[in-house]
Amino acid sequence: MTKPDHKSRAHSVVGASGYSRWSTCPGSVALTADMPNTSSIHAATGTVAHEICELCLIDAHKLANSGDAYRFVRDTFQQEGYSITVDEEMADAVNIYVETIIEDATDDAQLFVEHKFHLKRLHEGLFGTNDAGLFFPKRKHLTIYDFKYGAGIPVRAKANGQLLYYAIGALEKLHEDHGAYVDTVELVVIQPRTSGEPVERWSCDVMDVMDFAGELLAAVKRTEEPNAPLVAGSHCRFCPANGKCAGQLQQAMAAAKAEFA
Repeated sequence: MTKPDHKSRAHSVVGASGYSRWSTCPGSVALTADMPNTSSIHAATGTVAHEICELCLIDAHKLANSGDAYRFVRDTFQQEGYSITVDEEMADAVNIYVETIIEDATDDAQLFVEHKFHLKRLHEGLFGTNDAGLFFPKRKHLTIYDFKYGAGIPVRAKANGQLLYYAIGALEKLHEDHGAYVDTVELVVIQPRTSGEPVERWSCDVMDVMDFAGELLAAVKRTEEPNAPLVAGSHCRFCPANGKCAGQLQQAMAAAKAEFA
């Protein structure tokens, strides 16, 4: 069975998923501004996995189809020019994601899925979509979940900038829509295909999230400076300018000089 393309998603140039790159290398925002958005089969596969996560989590929450991802095995999704066929490995990963969230949920928990937010009060460019979250009104507690389908380096939950960014969006939305306040926040990274633990958690006080909001704004302001620096590092692998960047060249030259010396 062939599935149509999913709804398109707008991406901020200073979005949460790229935070580790642009906060470390502020010059990368201007450098990549006119570069075309390119994709790969790995990125397209990850997008399909996220779409199935969304469908299964909503079903599981409604007690429909038990939220089991195996019903999608052998279905084909068209995504960004690629045909992605769901296999058992993807279904396994999605089921871990769904089960983790459903097991965390209590009777009073409020679930939000593919939550869109816009942090206009901080900066017009700060917006995005969080995979999922649970709000526990009785405990004034918020849990933010992020699904990683990549099989590379495990992502740490502790003080994770991407998830803290999502937490700010959820906190603002909860307060605007429901007048709700939160005391504690938990960040949960679900990454079933890495060699480490499939679920990693980190908890903090809501004031830690508020402190990060200041860091987030400062990081955005650095990207707007006329001579924002280019800083090479491990984040370059996810940058559209990878291999075409003066910052990488300078780092390579410095390494060569050190080796020669």
